[in-house]
Amino acid sequence: YLSAPTGSVTAHLGYLPLGATVQLEFSYGTFSYSAELSAGGGELLVKIPVYDVTISVVNLDGQPVGGCLMRVSSPYLSYEAALSGWSLRLEHVPLSDIRISVTCFNVEVARELVPAASLRSGNVTVIAQLRSLSIAVRSTLGKPIAGAKVTVSVRAAQGGTNLTAFTGDDGIALF
Repeated sequence: YLSAPTGSVTAHLGYLPLGATVQLEFSYGTFSYSAELSAGGGELLVKIPVYDVTISVVNLDGQPVGGCLMRVSSPYLSYEAALSGWSLRLEHVPLSDIRISVTCFNVEVARELVPAASLRSGNVTVIAQLRSLSIAVRSTLGKPIAGAKVTVSVRAAQGGTNLTAFTGDDGIALF
């Protein structure tokens, strides 16, 4: 049992007869891994299939998406976090398919099954079914109106929400 994360563990097993079998068992959360090794002298090296993964979320325009809720799950992992930026870094993710769901303003905008092989690269990009929206508010003379409150209602099969923004000096509200 390790009290803190570490990159490697060295166990001094003493003297092993050549040809002896060593059974290694490793567990991390609900993930477990075992390997049977033959002692042939020297070091026995076992690589545990866990990876550090950065999951990035972009919209259909390729722009970063933040302020949403991301859920990541697999047979060994269940994680939920608010995206303060547009990416999430997970360490020591066991090699298995993972499901990713992204919800923005109570509407699910992405759901993806990421195959285990994709985790090896360390980077996963999820495309949220969103586009940037800008609304221009102008007077009858065509001049921008600053400080106007604009409310947009969004409805989808999974739910809906109302979004509010104020126009800037250029008369544009960004969502």
